[in-house]
Amino acid sequence: MEPNVHIRNKIRTNAVPLLMKRSEDPAMLTDDFDYFAAGLVDSLSLLRFVLELESQLGLTLTNEDILDPRFRTVGGLIDILEKKHEQ
Repeated sequence: MEPNVHIRNKIRTNAVPLLMKRSEDPAMLTDDFDYFAAGLVDSLSLLRFVLELESQLGLTLTNEDILDPRFRTVGGLIDILEKKHEQ
């Protein structure tokens, strides 16, 4: 299925700023950037991050979504959120 560019842009516009608030260098937030490894999100801030995402995008993330290895990167997060939006 071809990605919906409008939806991907909406997700990026809402999700990336949540990470930018935690980052000293927003330019590093490329699609392959692992924000867990960089310490922008950790086990203590994960719940807040997920709640912010859900609130901003009107979606509900499951444990399966959060445990998906793609959830660790900006691009993977966008892929997961895009799939949720299509459901």
